[in-house]
Amino acid sequence: MEPKLLVVDDEHALAATIADYFGARGFRVDVAHELEEAQALVINDTFDVVVTDLRLTPTQHEEGLELLRFVRHRAPRTFIVVLTAYLTPDAERVARERGACLVLQKPQLLAELERHLRSIVCGCGLRTASLCTPLLEAAQDDGDSDELKLLSRCLQAVSEGREDAENAASLQEVQRVIEQVAASGNTSLAERLSICLSGSAALQRALRATARQPEAAARAQDVIAGIQHLRTLGAEGYR
Repeated sequence: MEPKLLVVDDEHALAATIADYFGARGFRVDVAHELEEAQALVINDTFDVVVTDLRLTPTQHEEGLELLRFVRHRAPRTFIVVLTAYLTPDAERVARERGACLVLQKPQLLAELERHLRSIVCGCGLRTASLCTPLLEAAQDDGDSDELKLLSRCLQAVSEGREDAENAASLQEVQRVIEQVAASGNTSLAERLSICLSGSAALQRALRATARQPEAAARAQDVIAGIQHLRTLGAEGYR
């Protein structure tokens, strides 16, 4: 299926150029120039990737960050790329904390942007067996990188060729890491982990592999409940 792309930028000419380029290369593209317009499109459609500027008005406000928060909660399986002329280390950090998979500096060669988008669509989230790289990178600052890598390995170990007890043990370890993140009080990490787990092909494969294994299936439901708890914690972090 053709990737669905939403381009959000208040520069009409630039947005149109990006839309025309990707439309000619097999993407289905929608364009928005304002925060409310983009939110309405996200509510009414499903996008693989949203490419947004941080500033969507002539003022200094960064409405793109609000859009990141909105997309993460409304469409957690949609990947977000920030394309901004005002890239600073602090802006990149905040954008990643809000859920951006990639933050790029304007101007950006369209061919290079295409390479990034195809890499994201074909190599992350629902289409891979691993957690999103940005989550693991961000976790390094929290000292949780090793735990999250362990979580990823345990989740990928679950398979139809393993015994019920072995799969159950792997999923119990996944749940232990989820509980550790939940107990840490780091609402940003909790939200990002819930997003990456929800959109992980490894989780979907694990659910299929354990559907007929009583012990492992019970542990899988514990993992699902843990993800829901993380999502709740993440949402509370923005109140």
